[in-house]
Amino acid sequence: MTLDENDVYYADFKKGLLVWDSRLPTSVHVPHAYSYEVHYRSTCKYELNRWKPDKSASTKTKEAPEIIVYPRDEVKKEEENTLICFISHFFPPTVNIKWTKNDVEVSVEDPFIKCLPNSDGTFYVFSKLNFVPSEGDIYGCTVEHDALKEPKTMFWGENKEA
Repeated sequence: MTLDENDVYYADFKKGLLVWDSRLPTSVHVPHAYSYEVHYRSTCKYELNRWKPDKSASTKTKEAPEIIVYPRDEVKKEEENTLICFISHFFPPTVNIKWTKNDVEVSVEDPFIKCLPNSDGTFYVFSKLNFVPSEGDIYGCTVEHDALKEPKTMFWGENKEA
């Protein structure tokens, strides 16, 4: 169990006891916490045994991502803003994202933990880049994915809006 991202206690199932790993006074220790953990563990095991693995992922064909780049707010020169790269309808859920400004790499992102499922079995992700627009700047969002033969870049900026 954690509280404010700090470990409070954990169940040591091999030793059959609860280990309090915090500075909380013993007066707030829950007397039956270990038996609760044993119950939750058995419930979890039961639910895992009921779960039937989805084998469709191993047979699903690769789908290339669709990419759109747009600013969060109305663009005003020299005012901070955010560019958003919306990458959607791709499978499998692994992509690499790179941002460039005037063909110079400014950010690399591993969005694995941000990939979310679409109802059709594909995935989507948002990538963001804070920027201050200046005349002539061109930003690019480059996506690498297994279904693409080469990385795909969408641009935003003067005469190249995606």
